Order: sequence, then structure tokens, then C-alpha cells
Amino acid sequence: MYGENMKKLVLMISVIIFLFGIFLIIYIMPRDYEKEYTLNDFIINEKYIKDESAYYFSFNYKDNLFEYVLYTKYSNKRNLINNINFIEISNGYCFIPESEYLSMIPLCKVNNVITDYHLISELKGKIADSYYKKALSLDKNYKSISINNLNNRKYLIWNYKSFYYIDNNITKEIKLFSSDHYQIPLATKINNYLFIPDYDNEYKFSNVYSININNQKISKWNLKRDIYYESRILGVRDKSIFLIDEKEEVLYEIVTHKEKLRKIKGQILVDDEFIKTDIKDIINKKLEFETKSLFDYKLIDGKLYKIFNETKILLSSKEVTNIIDNIDNEVYYISGDTLYLYSELKGEVKLITNFEWSFNSDNMIFIY
Repeated sequence: MYGENMKKLVLMISVIIFLFGIFLIIYIMPRDYEKEYTLNDFIINEKYIKDESAYYFSFNYKDNLFEYVLYTKYSNKRNLINNINFIEISNGYCFIPESEYLSMIPLCKVNNVITDYHLISELKGKIADSYYKKALSLDKNYKSISINNLNNRKYLIWNYKSFYYIDNNITKEIKLFSSDHYQIPLATKINNYLFIPDYDNEYKFSNVYSININNQKISKWNLKRDIYYESRILGVRDKSIFLIDEKEEVLYEIVTHKEKLRKIKGQILVDDEFIKTDIKDIINKKLEFETKSLFDYKLIDGKLYKIFNETKILLSSKEVTNIIDNIDNEVYYISGDTLYLYSELKGEVKLITNFEWSFNSDNMIFIY
């Protein structure tokens, strides 16, 4: 009898532990949710997006909407904003959403334009110094290039027949071609490599190069098929580059890690799903891959903005001519002859100056 009761007790304890374990997993596991609440004069929409590992917030203040995305660790808490620090400034205002679990930046509106707080000199001194992360200056030169800051990145800079490789420790030239080539529109960054056709051939190519950014070594391989330069890169997916030969009306997948080329049926990647698409539509409508994102960076009347669903934030007071890349919530762009970076804590940072970029920066800079 005693033994039977012990078995029942052990079984009951095991069931309780199992159920508690299930509850704990469900409780702490990240999951999508959305909540709306009011704090002072702000209506706050709080959302966690599991697929993006990000929080999305919107702050409605007297019919003025501000949006913000924060990539950070998931919390099982809700109503994460517990205070709004409101700061009045000339011709506008700023506010800082405060939380025990999240760190957020000041959000500002000046002259009816939502503006990055680094552009507001009056704000400095009214908020903590921790909101301003200073970028270190390198102040060195290589060839005709002036280097102010590299943001701990690696760069390949096109020099018409070769690349300059630049990182914090190395500057070197990677020689490729015998003739100058002012445009290299098919050069494509993929993972830790750069893919580039053999532009020394005229009209079409079959040989391609890939440069390993980690050791700067070049490999050359043959596609076993001629492709016309009247081609266009649709996008990159995993380890493949998708290229359409518009002259031959053929779509190819270049499987770079296997150094192979294969002809495929018409298709376009939209939000991680391939959609069957007529080849002529891809060509005539200039279609390309569309990637899902919570925000984007765009040029509007020569100014750089961060674009959300319904709002846009002015990031730079400079005239910007070209967006080069965005990596890890930072955007790289050209103003005049200089490459700049914008990040949330550093603001605008001057990186590299090259006179050639004042008139030619399209597909000339690759950042890793």
C-alpha cells in the first residue's frame, strides 16, 4: 500500500513539474503581441515582432505620430514604457520614452519635421551625455583617399581597374583588369565575397571573379555560358545571385559557393517567397527582389530620411546624392565626395573622402 502511494505521489509530482515546465516555456518564449495604452498625453502602441526580433512602438502626441523600432532581447513584461521625459525646444519639442527594460533615444519634431536629435544643437546639455557616442578619428591617407573613420568595417573601393581594400589594419590594392572600367553595375556583394564579371571582355562575359573579403584572395571561374553585359542583378538569396540577361531574355541563378550557373524560370522574390513572374515583365517593369523590412532609408529632395509605415525622420542636413548600403541599423551614404555613416547613437559620422565620388559613386563602394 505504501509503495503504491509513493508511486502515485511521484507521478503527481512529475506531472506538476512537467506542467510547470510547459508554463515556464510558454511564458518566457518570445511571441508576437500588440498593446495600446496611454501615458500622459501620449497614446502608445507597443508591438513585438518575433520574426524580426524587434519591438515596434508608435507614439501619438496630439495627432503627431512618431514611430520607432528597437532590435533587442524579448521581455515577457508588457506596457514597457513607464515614463515620458518631455523637453521643449525652439520651434518644437523632443521626448524620451523611458523604460526599466529598454533603452530608447530622444524623438524630436522641429519646424513640423521629425528630425534626428543629433541635428538639434539646442538639445545638447538638456539630455544625458550617454545619448551622444563619440566616433574616433583615424586621420590617415591611402593613395588618393582620405580616411577619417572606418566604423570597424571592411571596404572594397573601386578604382576603375582594381579595388582598394581598407580595414583598421590593412590597406592594399587588389588588381583585376588591364583596362579602366568606369561602371561595374554587375559587381555584387554576397556574404563575405564580392562577385564581379571579367569586364576586360567586350559585350559579354563568361569568366567571373570572386574576392574573399576576409583574406582578399581572388578566385576566377568560368560560367560555361556567355552572358551579355545588358544584364541586371535582381537580388541575392542565401548563397546565390539572381541575374537576368535582358538581351537574351534569360534568368540565371549563380550559385557562388559551388561556382555554378543554372538557367531558371521567371520568378521574383517578394518577402521571402518566390513568385512566378513572366520574364518579359521582369525586364519591362524593371522588377527586382523585394525584401521585408520594418523601415527603409530614402532620399527625398536630396535629403536622407528613415521611412516607417506612416512617418519619416530627417537624418542629415547635408545634400545626399547616393545611399550606398545599410547594415545593422546603420546607413552609409554619399554627400559631395565623402562617404558618411548614420547611426542612432553616433549620429552622422564622416568616414572616407575620395574626389571621384563627387561625380561617380554608383556601385563603387562595398562595405562588410
